[in-house]
Amino acid sequence: MKLDIISICKIKDKKAVKDLYRASFPKEEQLPWFILRLAAIHRDIDISCFYNGETLCGFTFTIQTDKIMYIMFLAVKEEFQSMGYGSEILSIYKTNHAEKQIVLIVEPLNADADNYNDRVRRIRFYEKNGFSDTGYDIEEVGGLFRILSTSSSIDTEEYLKVYKKLSFGLWKPKITKI
Repeated sequence: MKLDIISICKIKDKKAVKDLYRASFPKEEQLPWFILRLAAIHRDIDISCFYNGETLCGFTFTIQTDKIMYIMFLAVKEEFQSMGYGSEILSIYKTNHAEKQIVLIVEPLNADADNYNDRVRRIRFYEKNGFSDTGYDIEEVGGLFRILSTSSSIDTEEYLKVYKKLSFGLWKPKITKI
């Protein structure tokens, strides 16, 4: 599978990406779309769209520092899920940013959660794609999340730099060792 990566600035159908974003994440976990678009003006923040030919398959919203590539949002269109697209997108990041630690967050396992099976499925997917639990949680937009990474540890001060870039230094989420 060969995916083309195009910055949202260069595509015509931006609404399709916005619709995918809104359909893929619970409202309480979303940032306003205009904030994402505004943030993507920064050279270290990007909304990347992944195409198979002319067809939008997925997108990511990423923030990077000198040492970390943070995938804040990764979504694959429903009709392309379980077909290898998510794994291919992660592989592209691991290849294109091999010198960096790739970091993302997931809802922590909580047997009482309504979506417990979805949480297990997501964590297994990321583990299969080379991500490990860092032993840290972060209280972020939408609640508490577990930090996963391509390394089993994380420099929390370096990780907080992504939020500083996103919020222009106005917001510092709480990170706790579990």
